[in-house]
Amino acid sequence: MLATEVVEHVENYRGAIADIARVAARQALFTVPDNSVIPICALTGLIPRHYLIADHYNFFTQQGLAAALSPHFKRR
Repeated sequence: MLATEVVEHVENYRGAIADIARVAARQALFTVPDNSVIPICALTGLIPRHYLIADHYNFFTQQGLAAALSPHFKRR
């Protein structure tokens, strides 16, 4: 199962992750924009354009995504 830049667009991302875990046969791969880049980019006045789109409900760092996935998946 592949969820590429999906859960940041879903209001109930915890429910979406639980559903993906339920239907994934053995494994799932999740990608999200990494929110930890914002402080680094802000130093140069750069804001990644996709963060300005209004359909982002959630923002993740690597640690935040790992924490959201850990109840459903054994390995990261």
